Amino acid sequence: MLRFPLRLLALACALVVTLADGAAAREALTQDGVPGLHRRALTLPGAALRDRPMADAAVVAAGLPAFTVYYVFAERDGWLEVGPRPTGAPAGWLKADQAEAWKSMLVMEYAPAGRRGRVPFFQDRDALAGLVADPARPGRVETLRRDIGAGRPDGGLLAAVEPAAVVDRRTRPYLMPILDWTWGEFAGGAEATLVQVGGLNATAAPQAAPPQGTPPAADLADFRIGMVFVIDTTLSMGPYIDRTYAAVEAIYRDLERSGALDRVAFGMVGYRDHLGHDPAIGYVTKVYQDLSPDAPPQAILKNLREVRPVTVSTDGWDEDAFAGLNVAINDLNWDPFDARIVVLISDAGARAATDPHAAVPGADERVLADAAHRRGISIFPIHLRTPEAARLGDPAAAERVYRALGRTGDSNSDKYLGIPSGSVETFGATISSAVSQVHRAIEEASHGRLAAPPPATEGDMAGLMVNEVFRAQLEYIGRTTGTQAPAFYRAWTADRDLADPRLEALRVSVFLNRTQISALARSLRAIVDRARAADLDPASFFDTLQGLAATMATDANRAGRGGFADLASSGLLPGFLESLPYHSKVLTLTRDLWLDWGLTGQQEFILELDSKIALYDALDRDTANWVDLGAGEPGLAVYPLPLEHLP
Repeated sequence: MLRFPLRLLALACALVVTLADGAAAREALTQDGVPGLHRRALTLPGAALRDRPMADAAVVAAGLPAFTVYYVFAERDGWLEVGPRPTGAPAGWLKADQAEAWKSMLVMEYAPAGRRGRVPFFQDRDALAGLVADPARPGRVETLRRDIGAGRPDGGLLAAVEPAAVVDRRTRPYLMPILDWTWGEFAGGAEATLVQVGGLNATAAPQAAPPQGTPPAADLADFRIGMVFVIDTTLSMGPYIDRTYAAVEAIYRDLERSGALDRVAFGMVGYRDHLGHDPAIGYVTKVYQDLSPDAPPQAILKNLREVRPVTVSTDGWDEDAFAGLNVAINDLNWDPFDARIVVLISDAGARAATDPHAAVPGADERVLADAAHRRGISIFPIHLRTPEAARLGDPAAAERVYRALGRTGDSNSDKYLGIPSGSVETFGATISSAVSQVHRAIEEASHGRLAAPPPATEGDMAGLMVNEVFRAQLEYIGRTTGTQAPAFYRAWTADRDLADPRLEALRVSVFLNRTQISALARSLRAIVDRARAADLDPASFFDTLQGLAATMATDANRAGRGGFADLASSGLLPGFLESLPYHSKVLTLTRDLWLDWGLTGQQEFILELDSKIALYDALDRDTANWVDLGAGEPGLAVYPLPLEHLP
């Protein structure tokens, strides 16, 4: 649920850049007089820069890309003097009605498709609020969506509608900056945040009427599914390995009979634990079968048949599941596949990413879930809750980790599956049913029909897997048809699905550039280093931070300072954090709170920051997901970081 005070929404995130040289350097205007929080404007389609604030002045730049970010240096008679950076020389004058003021770097993004319905955007707040509060809302929303799909007019109620096919942000970038917001409450008591957003994309002009008509034709001729099993291959896993092989062998027979062998490929990654305990363990991770769309089934099945459980015991009960997932997500060849599914199978928990024996330090469930999200991968964790696991491990802790991983793909679906007592029969039936449904979805696609997921319920792996195939098909159609986000000036919508408020429809993120994320990681590393140094004397932690703050500045507009009561006033963290509408565990940290946490709470705090640092480092390496908003400099490319990923 999106929650933030209006006072904070009026502030902006300052982009951190290198100062331009020369005496001509100027600084952009600030918002509400807050140092470092500069005024920004987003260009609308057709905007042009001129050398003076006059309609007949010489054009400096024409045909500017939509939603280019400019900083405002001066305002005069309906014109804005702007530049691409907050410091330096302005680039020219922009007519004010060719730009949208952006008071925040907060943006809305469409939540992953699947269980939720299409998002409608309303002309005014009252119409949306009335619908939200109406006890007859579900029926009204169903009628509205049916009329939209049939191309019937909506009586001027809507400003735009989310396309039926999914918009690929990487190839068809869109921007929905948050311009205003208010609280709402669904009939029945569920809370909602009603937001006013701007809708801009790179090629379409803003429009007054919503796009109508039916979804584009489902041409799924080249749609492919890649499925990788990441399986614990330790001593207790033999029967489950055999059942997994049997399910894959059966689906290959079905695919061969139906002539769809080229539509699905299977991979297999085995994982165990560190070899320091016993070299006979053999490996931490091993790729038995990469994702290969052209490999013959006989070769794949031969490789899968090589998967065997190790015959010696590993160190403790937990195994290095994170290492196995890291290989599956980051090292296998997912490029030829449109639906991307990982099935994790284990009776153990995951060795902590901060454990000295972890093969991939820092790669925990948050880091891996984000990596999976960026690659379009859905993770289905199958947790074998055997009596041995209950006796030797911590099934509740393992479940928490695996449930976090199971929110990948369609985040409205919990894909975690716990097998009571680790029943081999239940496991085998579950795997067989799931891969059978994948085969059925492929057959439907061969006839140009989308997968038809049943109402998804927790524990129904087959239904949830069909839902993920359906989600991937909508993304595939959107990508191949060039589906664009609708363009509009201003409109109101809700962050929850109007028909089912339990489902997330939109998610709030903040656009941060590479320099900002690097500064954030650098600040957190300094804090973590001092927290670890104070391990034997926790009371000294804030004293060491006081000394650090006296000498450290995290950006050009903030000087470190000692004598602070909490980290928010320390100057150790980038200034943009204080302007963002979220509850920050780091910013609100005080000396008393730190000591009250005790050793356990302090360690949890350090581990959480370690995870965030690892995430920021991964984002910096993932060049495909950064968006250039017009500056043309890698350092100013931005990434839509969900608020929950901030410290």
